[in-house]
Amino acid sequence: MALPLLLICATLLLLWLVKIVQKKYSYFSDRNMLSPTPIFPLGNFWKVLITVPFIEKINSFYKEFKGRAPLCGFFVLTKPVHLILDVDLIKNILVKDFYSFHDRGLYHNEHTDPLSAHLFSVNVIITPAIRKTKIFLSLSLRFFFRDYR
Repeated sequence: MALPLLLICATLLLLWLVKIVQKKYSYFSDRNMLSPTPIFPLGNFWKVLITVPFIEKINSFYKEFKGRAPLCGFFVLTKPVHLILDVDLIKNILVKDFYSFHDRGLYHNEHTDPLSAHLFSVNVIITPAIRKTKIFLSLSLRFFFRDYR
């Protein structure tokens, strides 16, 4: 009597977990965004642990979806990650919508790893006074990013 009941409960639990994972992996398709098909449990990064470096995998997503949409998405485990492909959209995010994206969730520790505390990782709201400094001038930004055009 107890064994069939235990099997039914285990089956229902397994079906419930599968449904949750399917719902998580339908994040981009629900929003009509381009995304490669994820594979449970590693999402789109199942080859990263075996052979391909992380940055090469992101670069392959960029090359695959560039020109087809302004942004695409992929999954790291079950977490959805957006990859912005359009230069104008990147400019809007970094300039006009900067205050909405000031907390990037990147690792930084100013005390033990001071090199990790750079402009794109710290959780600081950049004020207009800081934005008028030399680093934000368009000439210096063109110098830094001249190879990306």
